[in-house]
Amino acid sequence: MINNLDEINAIKFKPLHAKKKKFNIIFIYVCFILLYIIIFIYFILINKKLDKIQVSNLANNDNIKSLKDNMSIVIKNLESKSKNKDNLEINHNDNEIFNENINMKIKENQHHFCRTSTLFYDPEIENLIKMKYINFQNISFNMFIYKKNDAVSLSIKNTGAHEIDSTNNILKCLNFFELKKKLPKKEITIIDLGANIGWYSFLLGKAGYEIFSFEVSKINNYILKKNFCKNKDINITIINKGIGLEEEKCLLHHPKGNIGNGVILCGEKTNIPYTSKGFTEDITFTRLSNYISFLSQRNLALIKIDIEGSEGKAFESGKELITKYHIPFIFTEFCVDYLKMQGTDPRIFLENFEKNGYKFSIVDFLSNKFLSIDSVLKLSTTNLYINLYMIYYEFLIKN
Repeated sequence: MINNLDEINAIKFKPLHAKKKKFNIIFIYVCFILLYIIIFIYFILINKKLDKIQVSNLANNDNIKSLKDNMSIVIKNLESKSKNKDNLEINHNDNEIFNENINMKIKENQHHFCRTSTLFYDPEIENLIKMKYINFQNISFNMFIYKKNDAVSLSIKNTGAHEIDSTNNILKCLNFFELKKKLPKKEITIIDLGANIGWYSFLLGKAGYEIFSFEVSKINNYILKKNFCKNKDINITIINKGIGLEEEKCLLHHPKGNIGNGVILCGEKTNIPYTSKGFTEDITFTRLSNYISFLSQRNLALIKIDIEGSEGKAFESGKELITKYHIPFIFTEFCVDYLKMQGTDPRIFLENFEKNGYKFSIVDFLSNKFLSIDSVLKLSTTNLYINLYMIYYEFLIKN
């Protein structure tokens, strides 16, 4: 028999307390499950974000650690887009001998690139670049440059030009060639080996000369084509190949902070020689000799070459240009360490030019202040690199 109200309430509410306790246990269990699921999904999203992070973030972020992954994605995108247009593009893996037909095919592809923005447009690269108006020595044009992390672009951004003294010297010697040969600019040809984003190619092309522009980097090549689309009146052929001793595939390593630049690594030399981070892309090489029979029919005035130590291989693969055709002016970056890294003896490299009638200067082509090989080597070993002018002396003094 129940004697008081407390006992009645205890009996009345006992089932409710039991149910509430059971509900709390279930609720906590469900919360743990949901928390686990949320954490699991979060880590999946983070991993996906790391794998597919947009290059556009790099323009506003100095975290270079993510640069390698992101630029690899850009390169893969470019390669896949190129494969979709095999019928319209040169197959750069073929060891084709360059001729007029191939040249026209490349030029047609350049124009096609400008017309098919939906196919070739790459938002990752677009977010890395910006347009810059150039007015140098009354030569005006627009060109795309990297927003940051690139030495050439930084120079153009800050000064409106790149390598001002060398650019002036090249324009001066081309004017000398034009007057001496009595030729219009449009009949004078320049070869740009290692065009980068196209400072020399487009400046000289805008001045009226015919340009053959070689750039091995797929990313720089994209920007070169973008620059062509802004300057379609220029007579330029852009070739996405490197020049070396043989047809081969190598690596191009871009160091952090200078993404338009790169060091070529082939064969056993594929260990990246940088302690700093960067990104690496696959590249294709061909011989300069594949182009000589075609180029020798033109009025070759100058070769500008800046290919980070592969200069020796390039000229060895096209030595007829200095032994037989004697191109009057050669402007090259000269770095003892880079040449050695690519298997070239710097002294032998210079001797090959000297015995074929070339003289060396670091002032300008027409100064008559020439240097001995020992002087060039000494200057180069005390500097990271020097800009070296080589002139075929007989052309300079010949009436």
